[in-house]
Amino acid sequence: MTEHLQYEEAARMTHEQLLEAFNSDDPLRIEPALWSATHDEPDWRWLQDQCLRFLDSPDQSVRWAAASCLGVIAMTRGKLDVERVIPRLEEAGREEAIRPAVEDSLSYIREKSGVLESQTGPPPS
Repeated sequence: MTEHLQYEEAARMTHEQLLEAFNSDDPLRIEPALWSATHDEPDWRWLQDQCLRFLDSPDQSVRWAAASCLGVIAMTRGKLDVERVIPRLEEAGREEAIRPAVEDSLSYIREKSGVLESQTGPPPS
């Protein structure tokens, strides 16, 4: 039997709700909070830092979401501190279980690298 994946829109969460979820140590709260923040949090640097933080989560689904969200940030916002993010994703990609999410995100980041802004400004041409 084949499982069918179905897209579910992330529930919108306030910044305070995101903080509560991220500090909960509950993967069932953290993962959806990452997706919500990826779509709605205005502070991309703070969001990026949360994703980087959760690349070290003990929960595989949270690590997968964190890796995936970094790619979504690159694609949808065109802003990412590539000097920090790429090495962390490459390190995370050594884990076979989340490698597909890491590879997708790295692909998105590299695809957008000509237009990405970083904390230090646009990447060199």
